This record gives sequence, structure tokens and C-alpha cells, in this order.
Amino acid sequence: MYLKLRIFFTILSALCLAFALTAGAIWGYIWAIVLGLAAVLFFLLMKIFKQAQESQEEKKAEEEKFFTSSSPTSTPDPADTKTDKADTL
Repeated sequence: MYLKLRIFFTILSALCLAFALTAGAIWGYIWAIVLGLAAVLFFLLMKIFKQAQESQEEKKAEEEKFFTSSSPTSTPDPADTKTDKADTL
């Protein structure tokens, strides 16, 4: 969800910036300033959603790590216990 919002606001910010230059040349600097401020607003919204997505991914990774970690009472994996052939002779 956050990724789609980030993409949407990034595109919207780029379009506002492109139209700001065009509007400034055609209709005057007031329209350029308004569209420039809109571009900054959309850019800030994109950054907010990026931080929200990163924090959500960190929480998800921590939960997965917690649930997939082996508990101390579990039986050891035979692949984890390495013995030398000299020890077994």
C-alpha cells in the first residue's frame, strides 16, 4: 500500500514541477510558485510514506525473526553439530 502511494506522490510531484516551469513561462510567477509548493508538498508526502513503509518492513522482519528463531528447548539440528572423523575413531 505504501509503495503505491510513494509512486503516486513521486509522479505527482514531478508533474507539478514540470507544470510549474511551463505555467511560470506562460501565466506568470504566481502560478509557478503555487505549483512549486504543491510539488514540495507531494515530495514530503512521498518521504512520509517511505518512512512508514520502512518502519512497517522493520517490524515485519523482527516478527518473522522472532517466530522463526529456534527455541532453547528444541532438539538440535544434526547438520549443526559437526564432529571430526578423528573424534569418532
